[in-house]
Order: sequence, then C-alpha cells, then structure tokens
Amino acid sequence: SRVAVERLFDRGVGDLFVVRVAGNVCDPNQNGSVEYACEHLGTQLVVVMGHSKCGAVKAAIAGVDAGKNVGSLLDNITPAVAQVKAAHPELEGEALMDAVVRQNVWQGIEDLFKGSAAMREMAGSGRVKVVGAVYDVTSGAVERLGSHPAQGGLLKYDETSARAMEPAAAPRGKKEKGEK
Repeated sequence: SRVAVERLFDRGVGDLFVVRVAGNVCDPNQNGSVEYACEHLGTQLVVVMGHSKCGAVKAAIAGVDAGKNVGSLLDNITPAVAQVKAAHPELEGEALMDAVVRQNVWQGIEDLFKGSAAMREMAGSGRVKVVGAVYDVTSGAVERLGSHPAQGGLLKYDETSARAMEPAAAPRGKKEKGEK
C-alpha cells in the first residue's frame, strides 16, 4: 500500500496483477483475486508482501478496537502478533513490529493456502510459486523470504477435516415457529 509495486519490480502498469489490501491479509476476496490471476491470466508467481511501519500491524499489536470493517482486517493479523509474542516475549517497539510484519507475511500465505483449494493444487503441481517478501519503506529494499517454511503441510490442508475439528457454533437468533 505504500508504493507502486510496478516500480519495485521494474514493470509497467498492467504487467503485474496487484491485489492491494491493508495488512496484506488473505481473505476470500483476496484469495479469489489471486485464483483469478493464476487460473485465467496465467500468473505463475504470487508474492505476498508486507512492509515495514505497517499501520495495520501496529494497530493489531496495540489491540485497537477498529470497528467492524477494519477490525476484520486486524483479526487476520492477530495470530501473527500472538505467535511472535509467544516465541519472543522479550521483543517490544520496533523489533516487535518488524517481527510481526514478517510473521504476518507467513500468516497471509497460510491463509491463502488454507482458504483456497485451487491455490493448493496449483502450487502443489508446480504451476504457481507462492513466496513472501517484505518491503522496507525507509530504504526501498525488498527482502525476499522465499516459500512458507511449512508449505508442504499447507499444501495438504483439508478444509473439510479442519471444519470438522472446529467447535460447534452456538445457536443464533430466535427459534422458528414449530422449532423446539
């Protein structure tokens, strides 16, 4: 969100299929856009890229109540915050922010694979490569992170089995007429 991606990779407008979203999260809309680019436009490389000094990551670390819409973005980032804080309780300030930005890239890739059977199939067959990167807004450098460290397991993810393991949702709303 901080720079034209085409400039970072020395490409012209229209040469890249760019999906921009605060916090580089991968929800159904973003996953669908990535699937479209790969299935219909022949995209062979997907880069999930975060950036330093990310406001969404900063808000997620702070636990900001951002309302329904922005809050739904932050909900996708909070697992990265929790993972970094659990693994590195000594981190704070800029060091915490940098670690969460990086972990959030991995979280985005995980959410992409868990949310898209099509992307798991394309990456598993080698038709598409999915990698992470972090853009430093101060230096302009892009750090290439490579493939997700747990990609092999993510490609075997089974949405049906995962749903079966989730706790049952509590009943909502009023009972319909005739329901007991």
